[in-house]
Parts: sequence; structure tokens; C-alpha cells
Amino acid sequence: MKKNKKVTKPKNKKVIKTKNKIKIKTQTKAKVQGQVIINKKEKDQDQKQKQVTQNKKETKQTTNHKPQKTKVRMTYFQYLCKVATFDIRKYRNTHNLLIYRNLKIEIPIVLFITLLSFATRFYRLETPDSVIFDEVHFGGFVNEYIRGEYFFDIHPPLAKLILSASAKVFCPDYSAEFSFAKIGQQFPNNDYMCLRIPTAIIGSLLCPTMYMLCRVLNISIPVSTFVSIMILFENSAITESRLIVTDPFLFFFILVSIMFCIKVTKLRLYSKLWYFFIFVAGITLGCAFSVKVTSLGVIIGIVFHELIFIHDIHKDWRSTFKHILIRGFAYLIPMLLIYYISFYFHFNLMPYSGEGDGHSFDDQFIGSLINKTDPLVSLPYRDPVSTIPLTTKMTFKMQQYNMGVEGGHPFSSNWTSWPLHTCTVMNYWEKKIPNSSEKRYVFCLGNPIVWWFNLAAIIFYLLYFLRGLISVIRNKPQGIEKTYSRSQYFWALIDSTMLWGSTFVIMYIFSLTIYAGVPRCTFLYHYTPILLTAVPLTALVLDAFVKSFIPKKSLKWLVVALLSIPIIFGYVFFIPWIYSFPITPKQFDKMFWFKSWHA
Repeated sequence: MKKNKKVTKPKNKKVIKTKNKIKIKTQTKAKVQGQVIINKKEKDQDQKQKQVTQNKKETKQTTNHKPQKTKVRMTYFQYLCKVATFDIRKYRNTHNLLIYRNLKIEIPIVLFITLLSFATRFYRLETPDSVIFDEVHFGGFVNEYIRGEYFFDIHPPLAKLILSASAKVFCPDYSAEFSFAKIGQQFPNNDYMCLRIPTAIIGSLLCPTMYMLCRVLNISIPVSTFVSIMILFENSAITESRLIVTDPFLFFFILVSIMFCIKVTKLRLYSKLWYFFIFVAGITLGCAFSVKVTSLGVIIGIVFHELIFIHDIHKDWRSTFKHILIRGFAYLIPMLLIYYISFYFHFNLMPYSGEGDGHSFDDQFIGSLINKTDPLVSLPYRDPVSTIPLTTKMTFKMQQYNMGVEGGHPFSSNWTSWPLHTCTVMNYWEKKIPNSSEKRYVFCLGNPIVWWFNLAAIIFYLLYFLRGLISVIRNKPQGIEKTYSRSQYFWALIDSTMLWGSTFVIMYIFSLTIYAGVPRCTFLYHYTPILLTAVPLTALVLDAFVKSFIPKKSLKWLVVALLSIPIIFGYVFFIPWIYSFPITPKQFDKMFWFKSWHA
């Protein structure tokens, strides 16, 4: 018998048809919905394109019309604040920024520069062994401090106090009996070296200080080295550092104050380090002002920088005003403390009457002085003279006397001739060698190559400053954008340094033009502290050029070496005038590069 096969019941055909119909309907619905979505997107795109074309037409119509007179334009203050944000945002909250990024390279460089600096300042420091130019005044002031006799000077007393203290440190038996009566007067012993050593030490510290200042500005190692070489072989700075004068202290405090003010801008606001460095910056500014009032140009430049920096951090004027008060007191209080403390010691170290009695500005103070020849008698008790009002009167008296000094000098020069070094060079000292036509000289003149380098950088920055001003007037402010070519990168770097660059320009201009209102004689050495404010500007310009056009490190050092050659030549050529080497009359005449150098 055949086996019965299992017969499967066929499915209902109607059910299958209905399922297929449902699938077809769902598919058609999805297709229809997709087409609707695509159509909506196309319509949206068409509408956007229509709006773009309408906006273009409107802009074309507006550009064809002349601009209205009531158009608001960006002010130059706003433009400078906008440009300054590139530098500020990059280094804000970087309180852990190290000055030395590569210790293996930088420590040997700093040590080598410092050793060379001490060598150039201390070489033949004992010669000449006679009084040179302003040593007549400052050597006499030191003696009067030690003897306790009152004197009057047109400059604040801090540097003179340091000199008198160092005389006791380096020479405890210093007698203060030498008179410092005239230029060329022979010293009887070696006690004068106790007064020349402190100025030589301070002058030797200028080169490493300039290097560290540039590194705080984030300038490259080769350019920082080059700038320190400029200070190393600057003839007027070397000459002033070898004499009993106060100018090296002014040079040092100016550089240190600028360095600490730069450091403050790179720290987190209101942090412990921020308060510490702003306090130190105020102290160093006070030290510079307590040496010479001509450092006021540096203070004006710092105030300009702080106002723009604060305005960028706090956009509204209320918070800006609060921050100005905080920062103003943080700077001002240490400055005033140093200034009044220096006068406190000045008055208390001179209890006896002396040559300064004729410049009486306060009867109570003059009456408190003791005459060394008076017998010992009993006197009624008298309240001590207060330092603050006495210092204030003394400050006005110094400026009044300074503005009233009249008369000429054969070696005086006008401030307009200093930047080009076409001014009269100063013959500090000369001596004829017996039985010979040769003479020994000490001249004060700058290194013309260094002066011209810095003048070129200042002119470049001023032209770029004017270019930015013109672009703002035309309502086309220069923006800091991502650029790709090397030339564009160079200009972007210059833009990034606009804040500190303009600060150095303002320091330079104010420090120079201060002498336009001084009626008394001005000399070439007055330009040396002004030059120090322009050297960091030269570093900014050169660093931007090196970073943009010279990518290889070896080529950067080669450029620095080539630029240093003329500077070293300007130093070596005038060495006989710095270290008083004997020279013949023909050699003497060849050393005058310009006719205007003759007195």
C-alpha cells in the first residue's frame, strides 16, 4: 500500500493579497512623505538664496551712496585696546611662566655676558688716579654725608646715600678728608676706589638685567643676547659706570622697574605673586625717581600701558575704575615710601650746618642744625622737624633751583642732536705725557652704531603707529588674523607687540622731550637713560623679523653675530677715550667722526 503523504493546507489567497496591498500602501506613503520633505528643503534653500541675493543688492545700493556724516568710527584708543588683546590673552593666567626656558643654554649665556660686563667696567678702573668731571660734586657730597655736614643738591638723595654707605663698607677707615676741589686733582691714596667700585658693580649688572627683561617679553634667546651685547659695548654706559657719579644707579633701576612691570602683566590678577611683583615694581620705580626726577618719562609710559591693559580686562568703566584704584595704590604707595624714606635718612645724616645753609627753604630745619664750633650749652627741648612736609618743600625747592640755573658750558649740547649722535662729545679729563706729544683722555660719547640702531627701530615703529592711525581714520582697522606668508606673519607679530612697543615709544619721547623745558645746560650723558628705554623696542622689531624670515636657529645666531660686528667696532675704535690710553694728535683727530663733535 502506498504511504499517505502529508498534505499542507494552502493558505488563504485573500489574506496574502491584503498583506501585499498593505505593504504597497506603506511604501507609497513613505515615498510620498520623503518627497514632501525633499521639496520642503528645496524650498528653504531657494528662500535662503533669495534672501542672500536681496542682501547683496541692498549692500550694493548702500555702498553707492555717500557715507553719512554721523557715522560712528572706532577711536584710536579702542583700536589700540583691540590690538593689545593678542598679547594679553596669550599670557593671561600664566603665573608659572619661567624666565629661563632652557637652562642649559641660557645660564652659560647670562654668565658669559655678566663676566664680559664686569671686565669692561673694571678694566683699568684705578686710572686715571685723579678727579674726573662730576666726581668733583658727587665725591664732595659723599664726604659731607660722612662728616654730617648739610649740603644742597638738585637731585634726590638715594644714589648719594648708596655711595656713602658703600664707602664705609668697602673702606671702613675712609676719612672723608679729600676735598674734591677741581678736575685733575691727584688722589693721595686708593680710598677713591671705594667710591668707584659700587658704580662699576651696578653698571656691570645692566647687561644681564637687559637680557632678563627681553626674556620676560618672550623675545628669543639670540635676539636677547644681541640686545645685551648692545648694552655691553655702549661707550657712554661704560664711561659713566667707571666714575663716582649717580647715573649707573638710574640706569639699573629703570631697567629693573620695566622688567617687573612687564612681569606683572603676565600674572593672574589679584594672586599672591601679582601683589608681590606689583609691590616690587613700585619699589623699583620709586628708587629710579629717588635718584633723578628725569625718570618721570618711564613712569608716564607705565601709566599709559596700565590704562590700556586695564581697559581690555574690564570692558565697563566701573570695574575699570576700581582696578585703576587698586593698581594705582599698589604702585604709588611703595614709590612714595622709598622717596620719603630716602629724604628721612638724608636729613638725619646731616645734623651739622654746612655749605647748603645758604639754600634755606625751611627756617625750622635750618634752626635745628648744629654748628660744630658752638660750645656745649644747655638748650630748650625742641620738637623734631617732620619729614613729609620738609621733603615736599625740598622737592619744590630743587625743581625751582634747577629751572633757575643759567649759564653755558663748552661741552653742552641740545637734546635734538642726541638721537643722531651729532652732539658735542664731552672731554672729562686729559693729561699730557712728559717728554712726548701723546696725551691721555677720558671722553664721554656713545657708541654711534648702537644709537643709530635704536633710532631706526623708533622711526619704524612710529611709521607703523601712524599707519594704524590712518587705517582707523579710514574706518579700516588692522585686525590680527591668521596669516600664512612670512611677510604677513611679520606684521602680525608687530601687531602683537603694539602695546609694549607703543609703551616704549612713549617712554622714549617723554624722557627726551622733558629736556626741552630745562633751561640749564644739558649734556650728552643725559641721553643714556633715554636710550635704555628704546633698546627693548629694538629687540621687539628684530625678534619679529627673525621669527618670521629666519626659521633656522643656526641662521638666527649668524644674523646676531653679523649685527654685532659693527657694534664691537664702535667700541674698539673709541677704547683710548674710555680707558685713557695715550694717543698721538693724529689719532686724536681721526676719532672725531663729525665736525659737530668738536666743542
